[in-house]
Amino acid sequence: MTARYGNAMNSIISVCDRESDIFDYIAYKDKHQQRFVVRAKHERIVTGDGDKLTPYINQQSSAVSYQVKIQQKGGRKARIANVAVRFALVKISPPKTHAKRDDIYLTLISCNEISPPDGASPLCWKLYTNEPINCPTDTLQIVRYYELRWRVEEFHKAWESAGTQVESFRL
Repeated sequence: MTARYGNAMNSIISVCDRESDIFDYIAYKDKHQQRFVVRAKHERIVTGDGDKLTPYINQQSSAVSYQVKIQQKGGRKARIANVAVRFALVKISPPKTHAKRDDIYLTLISCNEISPPDGASPLCWKLYTNEPINCPTDTLQIVRYYELRWRVEEFHKAWESAGTQVESFRL
């Protein structure tokens, strides 16, 4: 991919959902110094003391609050979610099957909805990134990258739907 994008690769940030929470993917991006945001799926051990991801990030103090627009989908009503944003430097270790690999140091950002409406599932994102985080405001930029990921998903959905039938043009 680096050859295709050349120097532009330094300005590209891969924003991925939970399917990309794979040690090999994160290790590859880290090794090649490629920018990324990956939503956590696995409840990994993230400290040398054996702390697991969710309890560890939840014990961090909230750095800043933020509002996320949640779109209407299925039976869910659209709403604005007020979230507490926390962040911490963490270490993820390779799986036992990859014992010769090095640990990876990342920033973990957590967005947890404060007082969701009755009956609504609270918004809860945990995001790994290798982007430099120097202050709480930096975390909001990463959250915004992830939030905008859905626009790309909607574009692809429309692009591949019966409306454009772009898939029928594959060679």
